[in-house]
Amino acid sequence: MGYRLFFTLLLSAVLLGLHSGDLAAASNEAALPTSRFEFAIIGDLPYKAQEEAKFPELVAAIDRTNVLFVVHNGDFKSGSSPCTDALFSQRHGLFQSFKHPLIYVFGDNEWTDCHRSGSDSLERLAKLCEIFSLENTGLGQSPLPLTRQSDNPQFSKCNRSRS
Repeated sequence: MGYRLFFTLLLSAVLLGLHSGDLAAASNEAALPTSRFEFAIIGDLPYKAQEEAKFPELVAAIDRTNVLFVVHNGDFKSGSSPCTDALFSQRHGLFQSFKHPLIYVFGDNEWTDCHRSGSDSLERLAKLCEIFSLENTGLGQSPLPLTRQSDNPQFSKCNRSRS
């Protein structure tokens, strides 16, 4: 669990730094902006039917805020539950329902742990890439442009095919 906290803090710092730089570049000012912004971070849900039933309430609550974006830091299912295409597509639909841009970071439960339910982990990773990484944007109703690690040939396993 320690690595997840570290990764979340690291991702937060990177996102804050990138956003601050973008604001300075956009305003043509030499100094970094002093204004604040907020984002939401969620993860490890929805695991159970009860959490899934309440997920639209969470989306609505976040949508009522003025956050700039939402990060889901992975594990949208338990590690022992099946890793089906239908579940992946359903979770994609949930993420698309956010009014704000959503950045989804693959969790280990969505692919590494899929061997527990009889699936091939690497095949599941490929399916996650196919469903969640088709564009150079995040998810949600106001998608945010993204630069993906998979654009680097060294990490191209999850590279999307481009027309």
